[in-house]
Amino acid sequence: MELLTPGSLLVSNPEMVDPNFEGSVVLLCSHDEGGAMGVTLNRPMDLTVGELLREDAALAGREDPIGWGGPVGLETLHVLHDYADEALSMPIADGLRFGGDLELVRAAVASGSRLRFFLGYSGWGEGQLESELLAGAWRVLPPSEAPHWPEIWASPPTRQWERLVAGLDRRYGWMRELPDDPQAN
Repeated sequence: MELLTPGSLLVSNPEMVDPNFEGSVVLLCSHDEGGAMGVTLNRPMDLTVGELLREDAALAGREDPIGWGGPVGLETLHVLHDYADEALSMPIADGLRFGGDLELVRAAVASGSRLRFFLGYSGWGEGQLESELLAGAWRVLPPSEAPHWPEIWASPPTRQWERLVAGLDRRYGWMRELPDDPQAN
């Protein structure tokens, strides 16, 4: 499917019942005949980079939140960044890269680059994501739709899914008005 290019956002439809992806926004990092891989942008964890990497002098004090990237490989830390490295990371779209080692992360931090960290990732086998699209599980925002790019760097990603769903379908426009804390309504 031509819409499934790296840099696309997968926005789960409100009818999604899979607990791994219900109410989620996934950045597609790679897609080919063997499958697809991405990271869930809107599932923050109660953990920071500094807490996770407290033994690393350059990163120990960092307050960057870590997101739940998806249900696969939860023992691995992944990074999304705009650091201009060609050798150690995978290009997703102009100004957006995925992956790298701790040296890259340290260099990116020193350069003032934007970074997002994730434990785990979202993965689909051959044809699996295409089947989910045909079943209506996802809406796709291709990278050419520039208004969604700020969503990639949104931290915390409060109401990210609601904003995107409301923008994609007028029937869900009311979702833009939901308070972050329903008790404060």
